[in-house]
Amino acid sequence: MQQKIKIEIDGKQIITQQEKTILEVAQENGIEIPHLCSDNRLLPYGACRLCIVEVEGEKKPVASCCYPVYDGMKVFTNTKKIQELRKITLELLISDHPLDCIICEKSGECLLEKYAYEYGIKEVKFTGEKSKRTQKDGTPFIIRDYNKCILCGMCVRVCSEIVSSDAIDYKNRGFNVEIISGFDEPLKDTECIFCGNCIEVCPVGALREISAERKGRSWEYKKVESVCPYCGVGCGVVVYVKDNQIVKIKGQKDSPVNKGFLCIKGKFGFDYVHSESRLKTPLIKQNGKFIETSWQEAVEVIYQKLKFYKETYGADSIAAIASAKCTNEENYLFQKFFRVVIKTNNIDHCARLCHAPSVVALNETLGSAAMSNSLEEIEKYSDCIIVVGTNVSETQPVTFYRIKKAKNRGAKLIVIDPRRIDLAKIADVYIQPRYGSDIVVFNALAKIIVDEKLYNEEFISLQVEGFDEFKQYIEKFDLSEVEKIANVKIEDLRKVAQLYAKSTTSIILWSMGITQHTTGTETVFAISNLALLTGQVGKKGSGLAPLRGQNNVQGACDMGCLPSFYPGYNKVIDKTTIEKFETFWNEKGLPDKPGLTMTEMFENINTGKIKAMYILGEMPLIAEPDTSNLRKSLEKLDFLVVQDIFFTEVCEYADVVLPALCSYEKEGTFTNTERRVQAIQKCVENKTLAKTDWEIIQLIANRFGYNWNYKTVWDILEEINSTVEIYKGITPKRLLSKEKIQWPCPSEDHPGTETLHIGKFKRGKGLLKIVTYKPPAELPDEEYPFLLTTGRILQEYHSRTMTSKVKGLKEIVKEPYFIMNKTDAEKLKINESDTVKIVSRRGTVVLKAKLSNNIQQGTIFIPFHFYANILTHSELDKYSKTPEFKVCACRLIPANSDAGTESG
Repeated sequence: MQQKIKIEIDGKQIITQQEKTILEVAQENGIEIPHLCSDNRLLPYGACRLCIVEVEGEKKPVASCCYPVYDGMKVFTNTKKIQELRKITLELLISDHPLDCIICEKSGECLLEKYAYEYGIKEVKFTGEKSKRTQKDGTPFIIRDYNKCILCGMCVRVCSEIVSSDAIDYKNRGFNVEIISGFDEPLKDTECIFCGNCIEVCPVGALREISAERKGRSWEYKKVESVCPYCGVGCGVVVYVKDNQIVKIKGQKDSPVNKGFLCIKGKFGFDYVHSESRLKTPLIKQNGKFIETSWQEAVEVIYQKLKFYKETYGADSIAAIASAKCTNEENYLFQKFFRVVIKTNNIDHCARLCHAPSVVALNETLGSAAMSNSLEEIEKYSDCIIVVGTNVSETQPVTFYRIKKAKNRGAKLIVIDPRRIDLAKIADVYIQPRYGSDIVVFNALAKIIVDEKLYNEEFISLQVEGFDEFKQYIEKFDLSEVEKIANVKIEDLRKVAQLYAKSTTSIILWSMGITQHTTGTETVFAISNLALLTGQVGKKGSGLAPLRGQNNVQGACDMGCLPSFYPGYNKVIDKTTIEKFETFWNEKGLPDKPGLTMTEMFENINTGKIKAMYILGEMPLIAEPDTSNLRKSLEKLDFLVVQDIFFTEVCEYADVVLPALCSYEKEGTFTNTERRVQAIQKCVENKTLAKTDWEIIQLIANRFGYNWNYKTVWDILEEINSTVEIYKGITPKRLLSKEKIQWPCPSEDHPGTETLHIGKFKRGKGLLKIVTYKPPAELPDEEYPFLLTTGRILQEYHSRTMTSKVKGLKEIVKEPYFIMNKTDAEKLKINESDTVKIVSRRGTVVLKAKLSNNIQQGTIFIPFHFYANILTHSELDKYSKTPEFKVCACRLIPANSDAGTESG
């Protein structure tokens, strides 16, 4: 705990803490000190000297951004001497700066312009030679106008300290110093990941968005705060709009989620909003062709068809797939429609394909399956961070920024991943196991913890059950098997076990690399065991963190878009659940048996049990395994409704296609990976016939004779407040006043819950589970000698529905590819960018080769956006019904054909 001290700034008495700087304390207390090179998200630097102040007892002025406070300090921020010195500094800067403010894009937001105005600088007093810095190539997204650069170093520092790309740095000394990329190459040929955070921190107009050039001045834009629609981090964004067009996006600096920092998709990936290929009107299929129609006719077709299948084959002949890209309110209404109107629990969404194993496992061991800690806790309080089975720098870049800051603070970082991901470069310990061997690795860690008595006896006695049985099992576990199965050294695992168990606060982060296996649920059991053995859960900075993939996959689960749960994780098989929701919804006969999972739905289409399906904003032809077989299932459907913002591939199989609005065109809420509920705001007006998803659902429900009368999306949230206990206090009033609240929040005066499991688990005591290793369902053999694994990449997003419409992203990715080991490539005489056929027992894809030693020999990696799931098999985790996307067998055939796909 930092000691409280008393200081004085300009006569104002302030109680603060040691180790803070004068500038920090001044900003916290509303005292403005001019600065050009300081940002409280970065380390102190002291380059611009504009933030100088006088301190009693010091002979010379000091840089307030670097000078720590002490008890009894007296500071003077605005004396005549300080004003004169700052004015000279500004005059020197302006003497080497173009005076084109009247046409500069940054005008109105430029700090140099602001301070020049405030200090009354009307002319250039210092003449002589000017530096000759020029524009450099920052395409496709960034203008690098270094003629305006004041050498504050903010861009270099954010790139190094936060993003860890080190794509730019200083060149030369003295008068000739400038900022360049590696070897002065265009940015797209360097390590730059185009996060755009250099633009965010640049105080002048040296770095700007290409998309906004000559589109408007800062004061001409409507600026709307909302939430990024991509990954599960849920970054706060400020959307700049002019003439009903999104021109640029910035990060919300006061957002507790991202503190103003974004990634490439959040910053630049908005072109899809205004794409000409957006769906504009309802479509119905007649004689094999789609024709435009009215909403009335489209709704009537859906009503007649669903009514027919319900009456003829029963309610369970109909299935629904909800969307992790839609709002909480829309998902809530969607599942309500199918339970109240249709009377089926056949509703699921993409969580089935990602974190369903985490949901099943953690609900059983802890009673709650959500991420137990906030991102802020990881950055500030976690002393040991284990990252396993998640390439977080590509899948959740802003979470990676937090981990990097924790590492800079002194936290120990352990990375466990078969691929040498970027995060491994800064890890204290890196473990590279074989694919599918995770249970062996975690059981070995548990054995070391037990054998070396690193477990927390007090915590176990008070809060854990099953310890004696688990201890008896794990003591017999043979550590010699670990090296054989996982190819991991025991001494490395011993380091991990000791760091994790002995640290004051430890946390484990994971995602698809853990869950997308036939043993996914059991692997999460094994991870949970480590936290329960050591007591590394239920305190700030300690816990279990399943990192969610899509922007609202957490919310879709919370809202009951699962076949076994009503909203708020109320089990469908519990009589009290049915009674409660029959009362809430004033409807008798709600379904009380578990419905079908996504994977089971398609199996039941093949057997003829599922006749009709409604797909809301999902693309199973990218996301599901063995997609060649899935296409055959879709062909067998009697009736299909697809509701989306674009005409996707799955629309080709539909009978009715409904045009929906995207998140920048509507209101509602998203719930991010850390359980934080945030309001999204309407930024632009869609002038087509497209509607919000909830309005469409209400239209169909009312055609069935229900009198739903939601006037706004906030009416739906108020109903959620009544029906979902963990959302009870997360009201429209609070969210619209810019609160961002973590559930559970049981009342309107409750602040929300940052850390779960403090003092007690929801199930009572935590449960230790005995798990044993089982190999993946399909391993390489003589016919298919390579192991294929899949995953996401930074520049793409799931089905590519949105990212494929962003010109700059396409320019960076260029064409679909796969990654293979350089030694394997040499043996097969495959060169960089060669076209290669990749064949499995289920199909063939043709892709360009990328060569890397970051992947193990005998293994290839295909981003799943590039139709990797034509190749994957459909074997499932028996508990969660999640497919094993991470391991299957394939062979490689060098080819000269164009990249594409074919059935195998």
